[in-house]
Amino acid sequence: LIGDIREYAGHGAPVVEVSDKRSVAQGRPSSDNNLFFDLHTDMSFYDAPPEYVGFLMIRQSDEGGSSLFCDGGAVAAALSDRAKAALRRPFAFAAPPHIPDGAEQAFPVMTQDRAGAVSLRYRRDGLRALDAEQVDALREFEQAIAAHKFELKLLPGQLAVYSNKRLLHGRQAYRDTVSSQGRSALRAYFASGDGVR
Repeated sequence: LIGDIREYAGHGAPVVEVSDKRSVAQGRPSSDNNLFFDLHTDMSFYDAPPEYVGFLMIRQSDEGGSSLFCDGGAVAAALSDRAKAALRRPFAFAAPPHIPDGAEQAFPVMTQDRAGAVSLRYRRDGLRALDAEQVDALREFEQAIAAHKFELKLLPGQLAVYSNKRLLHGRQAYRDTVSSQGRSALRAYFASGDGVR
């Protein structure tokens, strides 16, 4: 009903397990570690990020691990016209560590279609403003995110399906005891093609 499952280079199978793979370096938050993962959109560096994300909780963590969400429409409505204009201009998006030869990309953080629907592309730890107006706009954008975010602890068996362009998402840090099986979820990316079907 949403669209086709989409694969991305360097991200394994179309459906991947999201868990703390302790053998993975812990420097940058990812689906392979248990670090705090601030609100973001997935695959911000790519030309065509997935339209939708499906996230199925298999086992929840012993401590922490709540999902974070924020509605991009509410964020956009809280912004000044000046901030919106700056966010519509290209920012620099650095290549993620698993793409060592990737060149920096340029995309706007926010766009709006003719009907006024907002699309976001944002991951703060890979984003660079190109001028002072964009620095100010990011500050205002992040204040609006902080004012509109909410937290939800998914239970085993619960599925969240959300727009990757409309809903920022993240995760609280989590910890599992040595004896537990550990937090585990499944994630799939969907490309809608001509829209929701």
